[in-house]
Amino acid sequence: MKRSFLYLSICLLTVLVACSSAEGTSTKSSLEDTEEVEANEKENNQASEEDAESNEEDRALEEEETTAVEEEGTLEEEETTSVKEEDTPVEENTSSVKDDSNVDSGSSEGSIGQDGQRFTSIDQVKTEIQYAGIGKNDTLEDLTFENGRIVAVINLAPHELFSAQDIAVNRYSQLSDHLLEFEGWDVLTIEYKYVGKVSFTRSQSESSEYGDYFPTLEIERQITGE
Repeated sequence: MKRSFLYLSICLLTVLVACSSAEGTSTKSSLEDTEEVEANEKENNQASEEDAESNEEDRALEEEETTAVEEEGTLEEEETTSVKEEDTPVEENTSSVKDDSNVDSGSSEGSIGQDGQRFTSIDQVKTEIQYAGIGKNDTLEDLTFENGRIVAVINLAPHELFSAQDIAVNRYSQLSDHLLEFEGWDVLTIEYKYVGKVSFTRSQSESSEYGDYFPTLEIERQITGE
């Protein structure tokens, strides 16, 4: 009877120990699982935070790049505006130069004649002769302007390369081409002192695409007397 009781006690104790051991193992396993889950959640949270920070950095970089592009566009617009503003004064200066040239056309240095301008005084005639018919060292010794007749006496300066007759032909040709652009005269007579005399009426002029002129061969013939 005692043995049976002792045996049962041992068996019961063995069962209790086994159950306790099983519960401990189960609890331990459950704790390990819980810790592992928490660790995974922590890792996931850290990864999410890192992704969020990375996204914020990318967004910040994109905003900086956009701002830089906008600033470059603004600078280009400012430079274009500045160039346009610089171009405008140049055009104004050009217009001013043109206006000045028109004002100077009436100066003592002479002007470029235009069809329709009319001689009304001997001073006008003298100005245009000095402008178009007198060389650097030549001298205008006499001039009259009466009843549409221009008569002048010019003393030509010596030239190292050309004869006095060649210079006279060239001077009269240039002067007459210029004076034919003016109205108010009918006869142009120029005496080149010690060289020869040339005289044409306005009706003897010929025309080309460049304007009216007196024939050079006829000028040369009168100068040489041939």
